[in-house]
Amino acid sequence: MFDAVNNFFANIISFIHKSATGFWENLGYLNLSWYQIGIDIIIVAVLIYYLILLLKGTRALNIAWGLVILAIIFLLSRAISLVSTNWIMEKFLTVIIIAIPIIFQQELRRALEKLGRTKLFMSKIGIKADIMISRLVSACTELVENKRGALIVFEKDTPLKEYAETGIELEAEVSKELIVSIFGSHSPLHDGAIIIKDNKIKAASCILPHSFKSYSKNFGTRHRAALALTENTDANVIVISEERGTVSFVENGNIELNITPQRLEELLGFLKPKEKKQYFIKRRK
Repeated sequence: MFDAVNNFFANIISFIHKSATGFWENLGYLNLSWYQIGIDIIIVAVLIYYLILLLKGTRALNIAWGLVILAIIFLLSRAISLVSTNWIMEKFLTVIIIAIPIIFQQELRRALEKLGRTKLFMSKIGIKADIMISRLVSACTELVENKRGALIVFEKDTPLKEYAETGIELEAEVSKELIVSIFGSHSPLHDGAIIIKDNKIKAASCILPHSFKSYSKNFGTRHRAALALTENTDANVIVISEERGTVSFVENGNIELNITPQRLEELLGFLKPKEKKQYFIKRRK
């Protein structure tokens, strides 16, 4: 048993040594200067850093860790010469590499959008976002005071067309008065949720998916529907409890209960553009 353990670690160390030696020899063949190697390492490190930031807080991060574990198993199988395991992992990883663009399509699209987003007119977009956030907070405050329940869904990268089609199409500008009237006691649209996308209320009286998971007994139908939606999409949801007169915010399957208007304004910060600087070109007289 002791000899088997020694051989196991000896094979791993030998594999690492051979890989490092081969890598160093390949660098020598390329005739790269030290500053080229340094720049290359810095660029790769920055890319990995921003990739981690992009995946942080999303379900894709768990998938990425799963891929890392499979890669480690593959390297270990090569290091200790596990022929069958190595063959299976080699074929499996080939399929995974082809499937990566499909698995991470939302994250890749989001990254490309951030990369290609222009900074022109960002200040105007930021002002519009601030106005919309103020209207949403005011509407939620009034709904709480009137003890009216509400579900406000914010569509992000994942399309919510299938849920919008269950309601009434509006395509209306976001306003405090409209939101309060939709969830009024005498409104025919007060049941269900409203879906907001691109500063517009796309639809009202929408039916959200039902979750069969076991949640806290304190969660009502609205809270369960919001949790189910955010577990399967990247949407964010504001939930207003009619019975308790409280506001909750749901994101990535996590819920924050009993939030204040100030906290709600902070949570709605995702509606603001991240690039807030505006650049001006001075004309020569």
